[in-house]
Amino acid sequence: MGVNYSTSDAACPECTLVQDRYETGPGQHVLLEPRYEPPAHTVPAGHRWITHPDRTATNTEDAELPTGTLCRIPHSLVCPCNEEPSSPPVLKALWRYNSGLLAHFDPRASEAG
Repeated sequence: MGVNYSTSDAACPECTLVQDRYETGPGQHVLLEPRYEPPAHTVPAGHRWITHPDRTATNTEDAELPTGTLCRIPHSLVCPCNEEPSSPPVLKALWRYNSGLLAHFDPRASEAG
């Protein structure tokens, strides 16, 4: 089962959760968490992505964004196959949510319970 890059959605190659795939440049893409747009000020600089109607995305780097700006989060930050983020709370909560989606595949969860 491979990643299908021919559609706007693609499965994470690590956890297989379906993500939103956005082009970032010629031959480049990023997998963003679907259906979730937190306020940009709650996401660390360098991890804030702004999406555009043409299915492209731009990383805002450390740019100061207007109050109320919403952003997208790269799946790699909250993939349940990676370690839980130490902060901020928005990333920790999303990692835990994703981990719950995969609890039946996570050997650590079955050993704990």
